[in-house]
Amino acid sequence: MKKRDVLVLCQYFYPDCISSATLPTQLCADLAGSGHRVDVLCGMPKEYTPSVRVPRREIYEGVHIRRMRYLQCSRKRAAGRVINYLSFFLAVLLHLPGFVYYRTIIVYTTPPVLPFAAALGAFLLRKRLVVVCFDRYPQLAVRFSGLSSGSLFCRAWKRANRFVYRKAAAAVALSDDMKAQLIHTDRAAPEKVRVIPNWYERLPDRPRTDESSAQKGCCANGTFVVSYCGNMGVCQDMDIILTAADRLREEDIEFVLAGHGCKKDELERRAKQMGLSRVRFHGFLTGESYTDLLRDSDCLIVSIREGVEDCSAPSKTASYLAAGRPVLDVMKLDCSLARELAGAGLISAPGDTDGFQRNLLWLKNHPEAARRMGEHAKRLFEQKYERSICTDQYVQLLQELEQPVRARKKSCPEGLKEPKRPANRSRQDWSEDAGRRDQVHAAEKPDCAACAVQPEAWELAKREEKTRPV
Repeated sequence: MKKRDVLVLCQYFYPDCISSATLPTQLCADLAGSGHRVDVLCGMPKEYTPSVRVPRREIYEGVHIRRMRYLQCSRKRAAGRVINYLSFFLAVLLHLPGFVYYRTIIVYTTPPVLPFAAALGAFLLRKRLVVVCFDRYPQLAVRFSGLSSGSLFCRAWKRANRFVYRKAAAAVALSDDMKAQLIHTDRAAPEKVRVIPNWYERLPDRPRTDESSAQKGCCANGTFVVSYCGNMGVCQDMDIILTAADRLREEDIEFVLAGHGCKKDELERRAKQMGLSRVRFHGFLTGESYTDLLRDSDCLIVSIREGVEDCSAPSKTASYLAAGRPVLDVMKLDCSLARELAGAGLISAPGDTDGFQRNLLWLKNHPEAARRMGEHAKRLFEQKYERSICTDQYVQLLQELEQPVRARKKSCPEGLKEPKRPANRSRQDWSEDAGRRDQVHAAEKPDCAACAVQPEAWELAKREEKTRPV
């Protein structure tokens, strides 16, 4: 049977509407549009899809989708999430023999145990593995769920992560902070890690729809609207928003919190007990409902607790920038995302309610400066966070992986001479070192014509190396 190009493993996919589903869906569609044969192995949608019945197999925008059934318990409790993760992991293990039909496997870290199955299949069947890191575990569980970093379970998890990144041909991090941790903690090779942020599609230019939003209960005409969209869980500092809303009761400011998460019900109860009538809650918004809220907001909030910046990245940042609105950042002041968003808004540290309140009032009282920040946010989106820019980086990554690292002629006058392998070094380790030397040469001499070798010649060289005596 003819081998296919790419198999993508993820728990959520089309028609699920959360970012963990829309991002893989858009990536696969763009990979298929670039000429790759893309298959997807994912779970049956349930919680995040508007559809009632979804077929087990489907072709969507040139992508062949195969959906698996697995246990789907309530995600509000940790036990339910663990059951979901393990059942999906076992379902993927049953499909490992099918990995033999693919050249490259792309796996997402949602759920966090999924990369272990992908790495096992890639190792046994000798396939290229690309790991897309959305969240770093067990680090998040250690920092916010009470898991001991010295426990046997946590140490075994870390060793499994190192196995995954050692076998991976490439890894994708969402930020520079995450990349640094993948290298130093998970022992990923620096040359294998790429930084490709989450993206969003360009929004069509439309005027602000204050009247329609007021009818929906989001805001009123003339009111300064502050919105937070996305997950409301342990990784977000949501207390700072309610505290600021309590202090600013006399100001003409409306707070809109839209999304889902394990803390949402608690936040709604607290807002009701505190009598915060200017704080409105909405469910998970999609499509025009979401984009209308972005346009109707005067500023948008990005909030992550300290210690999260190198383990995860807020997925809504790109959509905020696409809307061209100033961003109120609540995050560690010296993290890479804060430095990148400088000029697109104002920043305060997690827990610094005074600083958050001061920044909010400054934006409200300086509309011209806020408008300039919004324009800067839109330019930043067009330079880095637009969908086509980010997915093109994945296409380029796959193209580079398809070209052998050591595909160069021995007679290359510009290349580095191949030293003799020492007796105390294994052939595999020596080959990996040679690959790194070739990458340095390719970066320094990108126009070296003597290095151009066809894949057939590379296969011949590999066969000769296998038959060569040690």
